[in-house]
Amino acid sequence: MTNNQRKIELTDNQWLKIEPLFPKQVTGRPAKSNRLMLEAMIFIGRTGTPWRDLDCEYGPWQTCYSRFRIFLFA
Repeated sequence: MTNNQRKIELTDNQWLKIEPLFPKQVTGRPAKSNRLMLEAMIFIGRTGTPWRDLDCEYGPWQTCYSRFRIFLFA
């Protein structure tokens, strides 16, 4: 798999149904894509991979884990 390709965890139709549930960012620096972060969480859940071993295609594991914690307690 090349760096420009990534595994598809959610179809576009699934994402269109879920997207409105995420808050819009209004201030601060641009955040990582909610879809990318959710796909990282799905990947972790499906594979049981430790956060530190998350594929780099999803971004830094720390960012994904932080977003997971925010979603978990929201």
